[in-house]
Amino acid sequence: MAIINHPDVKRQLLHMKAYVDGMRSLMYFTALCFDKVLTSADETDKETWQGLIELLIPVVKGYITDRAFEVCTQGVQVFGGYGFISEYPQEQLLRDCKITSIYEGTNGIQAMDLLGRKLGLKKGKPFMDLLTRMNQTIAAAMKSRTGRHGRAGGKQR
Repeated sequence: MAIINHPDVKRQLLHMKAYVDGMRSLMYFTALCFDKVLTSADETDKETWQGLIELLIPVVKGYITDRAFEVCTQGVQVFGGYGFISEYPQEQLLRDCKITSIYEGTNGIQAMDLLGRKLGLKKGKPFMDLLTRMNQTIAAAMKSRTGRHGRAGGKQR
């Protein structure tokens, strides 16, 4: 049996994929915020997007570096003993990934920045803007999901 067909390995790989997809989405949304600051003609919009950037940067730096290390650790586990020897790239990925949480000013500092400065920034407006965008996205997804059949899950039975 191929190792990918082993239920625990499949679970580990799906776990890793879920984290990586989530991290990419968070980075893409943060990059979108940067683009919106550069392209928005309206100063209020620019301020809103800039507020989101300031709020998200410590989250991106802290959360992603921690989860990336966790994903690489899981990768070593998937490879088993082979994942821990230098003939395979997994151990190098794990070591390279760990340094990212140190390069970015340590994740503890990022957390203090988020809680100490960013959440209360402009009386909490950027945080509320983020929650509003999240709720809009959820509502759009729910509307799309119920779609033309009028209920979640698609086809009527």
